[in-house]
Amino acid sequence: TDNPDNPRKYVFPAGTLLDPGAHLVLYADSRSQPPGIHLGFAFDNDGEQALLFDSPARGGALLDRVDFGAQLPGLSI
Repeated sequence: TDNPDNPRKYVFPAGTLLDPGAHLVLYADSRSQPPGIHLGFAFDNDGEQALLFDSPARGGALLDRVDFGAQLPGLSI
């Protein structure tokens, strides 16, 4: 999520797993192309935060966060 008051703004599909050292590309948009995981929201170009919460069944704790400043439109960090 990009909003700490809405920790379930995006929920990973059941069965989404990563092996140790692996990475996952997420698209911060509402499109359906290219194939992959599209979050359904975009980050603010002026800077924002990306927050990762545990599932409510496991306590819903904040697991990680990245705060970032101004970004160039259309580029990822």
